Amino acid sequence: LCLCDSPTGFWQLAALAQVLGEFTDLPPLTIVHPGAERTTGAVSDRMLPVPFGVAHLRLEAGDYARIASLAIPRFDAMIAEFAPSAVISAGTDDAVLACTMLAKKRGLPVLRLDAGKHRRADDPDHLNAVLLDRLADELFTQAMADSHTLIREGTASDRVQCIGSLVPKFVALAYPFMRGADKALANFGVEAS
Repeated sequence: LCLCDSPTGFWQLAALAQVLGEFTDLPPLTIVHPGAERTTGAVSDRMLPVPFGVAHLRLEAGDYARIASLAIPRFDAMIAEFAPSAVISAGTDDAVLACTMLAKKRGLPVLRLDAGKHRRADDPDHLNAVLLDRLADELFTQAMADSHTLIREGTASDRVQCIGSLVPKFVALAYPFMRGADKALANFGVEAS
């Protein structure tokens, strides 16, 4: 199971699913988003040429206690249904944190994408990002600076891997589904010249 909290995170996990799909001995990924279907945009597993499932926890915004009380039993049911061998965490919102903590409590290995991207201390997601990094068994960073941040904070270097950005991979994945400029302008009643 893969947790994400944004359309960008969704696309990154879709790109990861494409890469991992090349290994025939791995099960397909299921991407879990805390919100409703509308929050991942117009993307669906039918639009993309990769084998992955999509599930939504259908949570509305709220404070941590409310979100956790709803997210934990819903995600627990998914853990029971899918029996994942690990959970991949991408994102920093409260639902991702609550679900990641549950996975850890259930004894599942936690892999963290975009680790080490700690925001300013006054950012509400800063604490979540730090906690998610601490919960993870393996941490994957986009940049060496993020890897160094984690190691300076006391994370064992053998748990940190700099894999670079998945952005080029998801752009390549999305490119065939992008609209041309003429179609995009036509949506606003403007003719391309």
